[in-house]
Amino acid sequence: MMTNDLSTRELVGGGYDAFWKSKKRYVVCKGSRASKKSTTAALKIIVRMMQCSTRSPIRSSSARRERA
Repeated sequence: MMTNDLSTRELVGGGYDAFWKSKKRYVVCKGSRASKKSTTAALKIIVRMMQCSTRSPIRSSSARRERA
């Protein structure tokens, strides 16, 4: 079986190390136009959701609807 390993460092780039490694709730990301700010922020959200799938907002909202 062939696997495709994907490096987030290659996707994001070295300029966003502080943003990527930050554990703070609110982080400001600044840069010029077309510098991958939105892409990097979206990728960080997706990776964090995948890492802690038990706390996924999608699962918690569907569980609330089932109880109602």
